[in-house]
Amino acid sequence: LEVRVTALDLAGKLADLSNAELLVEAARKGCAPVRLAALRAYLDLADAEAREDAEVAAGMLEKALALAGDEGEGTAQQRALLALAATGSARAASKIEAALRDPARKALGREAQVRYASAIGAAGRKEEAIEMLTSILSGDAPRSTISSAVVALEALGADPTIFQKKQGFVAAWKIVGPFPNEGNSAWTTAYFPETRVELD
Repeated sequence: LEVRVTALDLAGKLADLSNAELLVEAARKGCAPVRLAALRAYLDLADAEAREDAEVAAGMLEKALALAGDEGEGTAQQRALLALAATGSARAASKIEAALRDPARKALGREAQVRYASAIGAAGRKEEAIEMLTSILSGDAPRSTISSAVVALEALGADPTIFQKKQGFVAAWKIVGPFPNEGNSAWTTAYFPETRVELD
């Protein structure tokens, strides 16, 4: 098994769909370097499949996530969860929830939520996606994830400042000026923004 995987890897033929079952077996039973190479190649296959059939890819990514979880391979686990979320498959929801419950994986779960919301929004479930993205803005997500959620909200045509507005914060403002201050008289002079409002 390990010799076959190594030979295919050296030949550049490891990430071939015909080797999918071999890769799963190697990711389960091989020595650590072979398991890692097999898992990465399997993830490459799943990524390629996602362009053709999201549900088939979701099944592969779910399997990869289980393999990565068993192995404790953090990078592969992260890659599998984010790719699974990006498929918009219902299979992703429970995996994202599990990540959100785990304090060590909560930030990853939030980023997966953004990708999942983007995918389901693009698939027509816009209101659900907007609600999910808005909840991310109101939560404890890292700044980079909040930025991703804002971009996703804008892509869906939603107002990314909706959470701030609901909380009573001013989300947008206009600045005018500078104004003349001849003879230090600006403090006692009423300029047009103080006498009339013209926002257009």
